[in-house]
Amino acid sequence: MRAVLVIPTLVILLAGCGGQSDTAKLVKACMQDGEATRAQCDCFATQAEETLSPELLSKLADAIEDDEASNSEIMADIGMEDAGALMGFVLSVGTTCNMDMS
Repeated sequence: MRAVLVIPTLVILLAGCGGQSDTAKLVKACMQDGEATRAQCDCFATQAEETLSPELLSKLADAIEDDEASNSEIMADIGMEDAGALMGFVLSVGTTCNMDMS
């Protein structure tokens, strides 16, 4: 019984040590934008996690979190292959999550 209580507590504590996950950053930024519902933002973050490479997901989360970053700066920071993956993601997530991505 004791292990049942200790293990979830450790998981919660360890999760808090590393700061926000990339998906949590995406949900937070999406919600702050104010144009999408929580369900749409959760869908957006989940689709990003499932579709993008871990490196590209991290770059996207950092860029979205950085209010000063422009689209051209973000695109310049990634290679052509990642740019294509990101554009494909943006085009598909609008339909998948019922979001206006314009």
